[in-house]
Amino acid sequence: MDIILVVSMRVKLEISYVGDEFCGWQIQPERRTVQGELLRALKSLTGEEPIITGSGRTDTGVHALCQVAHFDLTRNFEIKKIKSGLNFYLPQSIRILSAIEVDESFHARFSAKSKTYAYVFSTSDNALYVSRALYAPDLDYGKMAEAVGVLKGKHDFSAFRSLGSDTKTTVREIFDLSLTARGDFFVLKVVADGFLYNMVRKIAGTLIRVGEGKLDADGLREILLSKDNARTPVAPAHALYLSSVEY
Repeated sequence: MDIILVVSMRVKLEISYVGDEFCGWQIQPERRTVQGELLRALKSLTGEEPIITGSGRTDTGVHALCQVAHFDLTRNFEIKKIKSGLNFYLPQSIRILSAIEVDESFHARFSAKSKTYAYVFSTSDNALYVSRALYAPDLDYGKMAEAVGVLKGKHDFSAFRSLGSDTKTTVREIFDLSLTARGDFFVLKVVADGFLYNMVRKIAGTLIRVGEGKLDADGLREILLSKDNARTPVAPAHALYLSSVEY
């Protein structure tokens, strides 16, 4: 006999977290993860252990300025107490930015229209930046900024993915892709309708080769068309941020 879950309310969370303290987003046995910490806090706050669905997974070391997730409760709970209550039970490295009640048609993953990631390079060896940005003072950021346009638009991004996850198609559309100077930092911004496993880190890793003078825009285009993911290095995780999810 099937068990039917009666949903009393669906809650949408916006969450920020420091990724280097966790083994990624998804719950794993005997490992500290963001999803696991959220579930523990929810059980302490509400007495329930709901399924927490995120907009997508982030890997070990990847940060989030604004991850989105939803969960269902079987009884009503005062919505204004969820944000403060969860933040009370969560570690300081995970913060709930907002908690709102939404219609059951909302789905953190499938309702998303696009996501924005940022990969951050630093030209300063300030100790505060070590685990938050990739120290790379000698790259030619001008050449990198010129080359990024090659990847904008709808393409088969097979060359910019790592194996390890199932996907129906490797075609994605990048709506915006830019490299912008901000003080001691250069920020690679990528907005797309979806991302393959390690796609942004492989884009960043390949652009580093452009900045080193080992690759130009034509070479980048040739790699894209080749669909050969062995030609695209993966940049370190600690400089990658999930910036936002758009609905």
